[in-house]
Amino acid sequence: MVRVIVDSSFLLEMVEIGKDLLRLAEDMIEDRIEAIVLPGVLEELANLSGRPGRKGLKARLALQIARKFEILDFPRSGGEAVDDYIVRAASELGIPVATNDVELRAKLRAAGIPHIYLRADGGIGVYGEL
Repeated sequence: MVRVIVDSSFLLEMVEIGKDLLRLAEDMIEDRIEAIVLPGVLEELANLSGRPGRKGLKARLALQIARKFEILDFPRSGGEAVDDYIVRAASELGIPVATNDVELRAKLRAAGIPHIYLRADGGIGVYGEL
């Protein structure tokens, strides 16, 4: 089993396309994935869920999904950006990340942290060794 930190962009994409991207990733890597969310990701989704319209609805649905995952009690420094928080947690804990955020993926690559993402063709991509 592979533990994976899931960020808000990955959760929002799951809602947008209506597919369980984690199950698709499991099929690709031929191993089970235990999804983990950080409190900062929940806060980010909660803030987005207050928006009107489609974006708020997607965030509310993503938040419902996220609350079913293990919530990892990992401290966030005051004023720390969520992306930097995710990179620090993944690095310190040795856990890969599932994200579709281009900037976060660049930070993860620079830090040598493995990650799962949705490719442009709709398939699952993996950077590094999970």
